[in-house]
Amino acid sequence: MAGLGLAVLFLTVLIGYRALYQGKIYPGVNVASVPVGGLTPEQAQITLRAHLESSIQNPLVVTADGQQWQLSREALGARYDWPGLAAAAYDVGRTGSAFDQLTAPVLVRVASRNVEASVELKPTDWSAILAPIAKQIDRPAVDATLAVSPDHTVQLKPDRSGVHLDEEAAKRVIANALASGATTPIQLPIIPIPPAVSAAALQADRAQAMTYLSGPVTLTYEGRTWTLDVDQLQAALTASSLDSSGKPSKLDVNQSLLDRFVGQVAADVNRPVRDAELTLQAGKVTVVPEQSGRRVDVEATENLVRKALATNERTLSPVIQEVAPKVTAAEWDSVVVLANRLIGSPVVLSGPGNQSWELSTASLQKMLVLPKQPGDSGTSQPQLDSTKLSTFVASVAKDVDRDPVNARFQLAGGKATLLKPGVDGLRVDQAATVTAIQVAATGSTRMVSLPVASVAPAIGADEASKLAGLQLIADNSTSYAGSIPPRRHNVELATSLLNGVVVPSGSVFSFNHELGPASLDRGFQVGYGIEAQGDKVKTVPSVAGGICQVATTLFQPVFWTGYEIESRYPHAYYIAHYVSHGYPGLDTTVDEDSGLDFQFKNDTSHDLLIQSSTDGSNVHFAIYGEQPTWKVKVDPPVISNVVKTDRALQVQQDPTLPKGQQIYTEAAEDGFTVLVRRTVTDDAGHTRVLDVRSTYEPAHNVMVVGTKPS
Repeated sequence: MAGLGLAVLFLTVLIGYRALYQGKIYPGVNVASVPVGGLTPEQAQITLRAHLESSIQNPLVVTADGQQWQLSREALGARYDWPGLAAAAYDVGRTGSAFDQLTAPVLVRVASRNVEASVELKPTDWSAILAPIAKQIDRPAVDATLAVSPDHTVQLKPDRSGVHLDEEAAKRVIANALASGATTPIQLPIIPIPPAVSAAALQADRAQAMTYLSGPVTLTYEGRTWTLDVDQLQAALTASSLDSSGKPSKLDVNQSLLDRFVGQVAADVNRPVRDAELTLQAGKVTVVPEQSGRRVDVEATENLVRKALATNERTLSPVIQEVAPKVTAAEWDSVVVLANRLIGSPVVLSGPGNQSWELSTASLQKMLVLPKQPGDSGTSQPQLDSTKLSTFVASVAKDVDRDPVNARFQLAGGKATLLKPGVDGLRVDQAATVTAIQVAATGSTRMVSLPVASVAPAIGADEASKLAGLQLIADNSTSYAGSIPPRRHNVELATSLLNGVVVPSGSVFSFNHELGPASLDRGFQVGYGIEAQGDKVKTVPSVAGGICQVATTLFQPVFWTGYEIESRYPHAYYIAHYVSHGYPGLDTTVDEDSGLDFQFKNDTSHDLLIQSSTDGSNVHFAIYGEQPTWKVKVDPPVISNVVKTDRALQVQQDPTLPKGQQIYTEAAEDGFTVLVRRTVTDDAGHTRVLDVRSTYEPAHNVMVVGTKPS
């Protein structure tokens, strides 16, 4: 019973003790050896701050590489959790098992309990704090190097190790020191940096460099020398550096120096290979002799120079490659003989009527084609250029060739009589002539008989029977009354030259061809014609002036009848008396020299016969044949772009006319464009449309006055 009483008494005391220190830390509790028993948590915070805050305010001393720095612990983020420490002290005797909570308050009074006070680190930018320290500590390694003095002495500059602050390890060391509250200097971790190239590694390079600079290198060839002096070698010496394996690379001379040096040698020594070749000089074919080529092997020669730099043998020869020619002079011997035979003397062509033409040696030389390579093939032999020969032969043929002349006929009373017999033509066989010249030029006989063939006319005398019974298809007349005598003469001559022309079925009639050259030596005289002069047109003296009226007189019935017009050109001026059936724009002009021709096609199955005549005032054309079965429709003319003319009289002087003679050569007419559309429909309903379009410049009243002295 006594024991039970003591227990009750002990519990009563404990409960009273706990009540006494309600809200206060039990006596005997310390924080970092600072007594806080009997204090409230708030009072404990004040007491702890007073005793411990100075440990945070003291700087943390760090050292490295013989240097020392003081770092603010607060700047590094060091702090105490004052409320947390006070709460930890207050919890002593109030946490744990029920037994602990009953006994701890008494026990700590008897034996004090200490709560550890560790420093906390709040987040902060340590890199910014350590960067200035790293800047003072960090030192790069210095490689050993070679230096060459002006007197070509090679010096070895020593290496030096570098250091580097290990910032990550430094952060860990500093954090531990802050947490433990260390007061002694802290050693920061340093990383040593060895040099990439040590002095020992360059000893061999130094010796090699001294050998390189021991004297010049000289190349010699056929009495010539090229020198690479020591100053050049020193300027181009390549210092050692690390290769991919981390070892010093082999000492060498800058490649560009070797390229320039050996390149100059090559430029002086190299000689291109030249084959023997033919040349034509002073009228004779000769041979330019061959020449062997040579070439400096640049790569092999540069390698020799490199080897020479490592030895005392400093005079050497470049590596030369000889190149033999592919063609020698002897291979051209037979070609030279044949080439000189081709051009050695003129080739003479003889033709009909004792005509002859000469291919001079100068002309043959211009035509000579020399081969590029000797051999047995055709292209390996000298020859005369076929194209140039063809041009020459064409000029000869122009002198000889004569078109056949068709027979001309007169139809009267349904019977055709022969007016003029046909005349055979001549044709030079130009291809055969070229071949004959090639053959003659290779031999001693330099004569060629021109191969000429006779060409029969398409219309001969036997055509008369086929023309019998032809019907009149169309006729037309125009007046040349009032023309000056030369024009009158030209109109009548041209009309007579066209009388009796036969146009076979399917063939094309050409006015210029059937008329022949309208020249003075054929009897034509100087009249007046319309001629373009720059951007203007004028009526000027013209040989055969007036023949356009003859062409127009034939064109108009051909047009109205419906034959297919192949070629037609309008006058530059509108000429009123050329109106046909009330339609303007149905005239045509001809000029063989200017390529202006009137042509139409006989697209019927029967021959056509053209009959022409003059009566002193009028030109008359009649066309005979089988009446076509097609139908012809001509739309009314469409006139546009009218340009009014100046009708004032214009006087022009002509020094070829007798003084005082006056001739009206042009009548005033407005300029305009006119379109006449003709539609021809055959029996099957097929149509062909012809648009005859004419654009006329304004014409003027022009009077020519002669000024030729009498």
